[in-house]
Amino acid sequence: MTLHTFIFIFLIIPLVSSSSSMNRVKSLKLELTNKTDSLQWELDLAEMAGYALEANALIKFEVNTTEPITISLNKCMDMILTMDRPFQTVTLFFGIPWLQYFVKDSTEKCLHGYSELTLEMHFGSKNTSGFVEFSEVVFAPSHLPELQPSIVPIGGHGQVVQTFSMGTLIKNAMFQRNTTTLVAIYNYTDVDPILVGFGKCGVQMSTFDFVGGRPFLIRGELLDHIFRLSTLYCQQDPYEYTLEVAITAPTAPLDGAISFELIAYQVPNEAWGYIKALITILAIILAVALIKFALSMKREPVEDKKSDSDNKLMATDPESNTEMVELSTIEE
Repeated sequence: MTLHTFIFIFLIIPLVSSSSSMNRVKSLKLELTNKTDSLQWELDLAEMAGYALEANALIKFEVNTTEPITISLNKCMDMILTMDRPFQTVTLFFGIPWLQYFVKDSTEKCLHGYSELTLEMHFGSKNTSGFVEFSEVVFAPSHLPELQPSIVPIGGHGQVVQTFSMGTLIKNAMFQRNTTTLVAIYNYTDVDPILVGFGKCGVQMSTFDFVGGRPFLIRGELLDHIFRLSTLYCQQDPYEYTLEVAITAPTAPLDGAISFELIAYQVPNEAWGYIKALITILAIILAVALIKFALSMKREPVEDKKSDSDNKLMATDPESNTEMVELSTIEE
């Protein structure tokens, strides 16, 4: 290879790379014209989310319509994000956990419903125009001081809504999910349950029943959802790892507090030892029960044969019965 050839290759590689980056998708926009009823938009945000992760950027979701609408972001018949209160304009920013979800979403198939990510829009009876857009942007979230410890005091009547930060706690719950569980406890002894909802930026809240003194486990898909929710940003709540908590008491006035804690699992070796011991005990009990059942099955045919033979002897000895009757007659 000559020096001139090497220089030519060296110069062409950056040009191809920059050309491919210029052609990548940076926004997806849907124009709305005189829409009524409802509309579903199948989305593929994996490419945009992947590039946004590389560029330390986020994805902005913007809606601007002439009439109020409601939306839901769905996957496999599950609602990932819902805004059920009619609105005309909204701007949301999806943080890193959302981008990771969008990338992962592209490879997962559904047993039921659409395998693609779907944005479902519901319009009123009036013709609605405007646009819906997803675009890559640079956005730096703000931070609120965390509660130490993570306790949300509550009090009053009806519904109480508070915004609080649980940054370290929610991050540790995610990164240590194989050895710990995030637990919420309503430290009030009232027997009537309260309704607790987690939300942010006008997104429909996920609501659960809390009973005083009983731990509520936040794990699995619920933990994933709350973690993503804490990294959703908007103009009124641009803070990272914050959540809106809405507490409602249907009957009694609110009193007490909700505390969030990380509870460690039992040591795996000890837990496995208990499990093996329990399996052994159950196996012994099952073996004894099977042996007893087998023995009882063997006894039943022998007893049946014996009773059958006795019946045959009684049936084939009519004379004895006759003689007994005759003797009793003579004696009388």
